[in-house]
Parts: sequence; C-alpha cells; structure tokens
Amino acid sequence: MIELIVVVAIIMILATIIIPTYYKSVERARIVEAVTTLKAIHGAQMRYALENDAYTDKTQDLDINIDWDGKYFYFIAFYTISNPDPKSNDNEILSVARRIDNKNYFRDAYNIFINETGAIWSNNIKVDSILGNN
Repeated sequence: MIELIVVVAIIMILATIIIPTYYKSVERARIVEAVTTLKAIHGAQMRYALENDAYTDKTQDLDINIDWDGKYFYFIAFYTISNPDPKSNDNEILSVARRIDNKNYFRDAYNIFINETGAIWSNNIKVDSILGNN
C-alpha cells in the first residue's frame, strides 16, 4: 500500500512539472504561428503600398490567403494608432494579432504588433525571448 502511495505521489509531482511546461510550449507555438502570419501580412502590405502608394485596411486587397479569424488569433490588416513603443520609430502599425481562445473571447488577452519597418512587439508578452531574439 505504501508503495502505491509513493508511486502516485511521484506521478503527481511529475505532472505538476510537465503540464505547465507543455502549456507554455503550446502557447509559444501559437505565438510563432501568429508572428509568421504577421510577417506575411507585412509583406503583402508592402507589396500593396508599392503598387498603390498607400496601405489598405481591406483584407481582400492583399495578395495572401490566410485565416483572418483564426482558431487562436484574429488578425487586423491595418491598425492606425500612434504607438509609444520605442521600437516602432513612430511608424504606422500595419497589423495586429489578437489572442483569442476557442470560445472566441479574450483569455489572458494580448496583442502582437508589426509596424512598417517589420519590428514586432507585444503589449504584455516577451515576443523577442519566445522567438529567440534576446
């Protein structure tokens, strides 16, 4: 009986270590996917601006095919706010990825931004450390 209690205790200790690590890894993968999509939107916006001398806020004008209302993020093609972040160099924000969950409401909501220069940052997560750009 004691052996069984020891085994269960060991399994519970391992589970408390492994489960949070697993969820962090899954969230990192989702963030990397969002950043990859933002880079694609950035490229499409740059191509559109070269042809039309302006950015577009209409997703159908861009030459990419992505799921704008994705499973974990939804994307905004053009976001016209003045950004105080020093990485932005006061450029227009071209796109935003907003974190959502499967039920379509914000859970630990955060945004990932990309600007004209291709700089990527977030309002409350460390994107650089996740992408390995320490």
